[in-house]
Amino acid sequence: AFLHSKGIYINLPNTIVFQGKTFLAAGNKVMYDNNPHATFHQLILRNLQQTLGEEWWDAEGAKPDEDKHYIKHCFEGLKDSVSREDLDIKVVDEHTKTMLATGDAQALLSLAFDVYLLTHKNYLPEEWVDRLRNHKEFQGVRYEIGVASLFVRMGCELEFYDPKERDENGKRPKRAEFIATHSETGNRVAVEAKSRQRDGVLH
Repeated sequence: AFLHSKGIYINLPNTIVFQGKTFLAAGNKVMYDNNPHATFHQLILRNLQQTLGEEWWDAEGAKPDEDKHYIKHCFEGLKDSVSREDLDIKVVDEHTKTMLATGDAQALLSLAFDVYLLTHKNYLPEEWVDRLRNHKEFQGVRYEIGVASLFVRMGCELEFYDPKERDENGKRPKRAEFIATHSETGNRVAVEAKSRQRDGVLH
């Protein structure tokens, strides 16, 4: 009932604690944190980091602040927010604190959750991951990931086109992003997701 109230109509695994570590299933892999009190949010953020890859992560960390990717900027802002006095930080228990989310923190958690859902259901194309890492492609693929996540939450199965497909002229054919099939009704829809490029925080 709680997940339904959040617009999520599929079952999701819970975090479990075993031998002093916290675990969370993510598709065919298991995320873990050495902290037995790690939260779901911390684990999906770790999943996002691992999805982007250590090499990319280190490269972004070495850049000047003004050149860093928006995702890296959000992570650093989240880390620094624990010392801010304007975010109403409260102690839940001896292991956990809560605070108001900044816009960047909310954007980061939203992305991490969408990526986790697609990872868990094996619906995250490597092409999308490559575009997530790319400054110029980030805004568009972030929107596509968000739209795909909505269909997954509703219980749809996603079918992606072959990214290597080309027409007789060697060009990639114009088509939708994916086909979504609702598991209960069998309804199929072609989904096209486009985000208008505008100057702003998303590069």
